[in-house]
Amino acid sequence: MFNVRWIIVNLPWFLQSQLQGFSWIETVLLAAVGIAGYFLLLYLFRGTGGRKLDRMLVFSGSLLVVCAAVILEITIFRRSVAGDGIIHTELDFGSLRRDYYAAERLVYSFLNVLLFVPFGMAYRLLRRRDGALYVAGMTVLTGFCYSFGIELCQLLLHKGYFEMVDIICNTTGCLLGVIPVSFLLCFMYFLRGKNYGK
Repeated sequence: MFNVRWIIVNLPWFLQSQLQGFSWIETVLLAAVGIAGYFLLLYLFRGTGGRKLDRMLVFSGSLLVVCAAVILEITIFRRSVAGDGIIHTELDFGSLRRDYYAAERLVYSFLNVLLFVPFGMAYRLLRRRDGALYVAGMTVLTGFCYSFGIELCQLLLHKGYFEMVDIICNTTGCLLGVIPVSFLLCFMYFLRGKNYGK
């Protein structure tokens, strides 16, 4: 009954349920405030003394803020009051071999991974000059801290459930986002090196 085809057929419904109450206006406002704060930090730490700001740093940082704003809107701001005030530490990622609840949980685990992939990609782009392994470690740490903060807000604000499964899925999504960008950067550096050699 529950298989990959079932997931594909029902995925639009799961996405619709996860995006219920989503507001583009709130997302844009969150992103605007975040980008303004990011620009202020850039100016204070890099823009003083007549130094030029790196355009790629501005772009990748702004992209990271936008990703963070979308995540906040989906996980906190769109939600009504809910939750049980309990920290759920059980590691049940779901399964297609049990009941409907287990299959539904598997889909939501998958969506939690996907939600943080763009965040990981943007973070890798922001840290493009650092080594891949170092950035992978920092991405895991950043993704874990950001996801933990979200789960904590959900718990304290009664906007959802504090679940360790979500933190693991979100952190995994961040790490997966690093991989394609790292390969792309390596390929670009390889082409640039070949061009310099001509």
